[in-house]
Amino acid sequence: MDNGKYTHKRRHKGGILLTALLFVQLLSLMLLLVLENSRTTALFYTKTIETYEARIMSELFHAEFLQNELEDRGTRFYNVGKLTYERQGQSLQIECYVKSRRFTFTFLLPEEQPEIDTDDQEE
Repeated sequence: MDNGKYTHKRRHKGGILLTALLFVQLLSLMLLLVLENSRTTALFYTKTIETYEARIMSELFHAEFLQNELEDRGTRFYNVGKLTYERQGQSLQIECYVKSRRFTFTFLLPEEQPEIDTDDQEE
């Protein structure tokens, strides 16, 4: 030994296999993360579209229900799914079925105001 220094000039050759295995594991982990991220993004996209389709169906029906005299309970079919409704007092319960998912919406109905007839007053 020269002043406590290691003077043997042999190179170490045993770590190449371990380095290659760790590199392959790192790449496979990164691939799994990318695939999971893309799957989550696609699932979020489809669920968002289904949610908006159900909301649009319920809003369209709610507007139609307020304009027309409809039964207190019934079913409607739209091109993207099925809608069932039931009037419960001053609320309107709507269930929308889009593909395999079910959405429930509740709307408060306006109170009916009695009309005051002012033409029959005697002067």
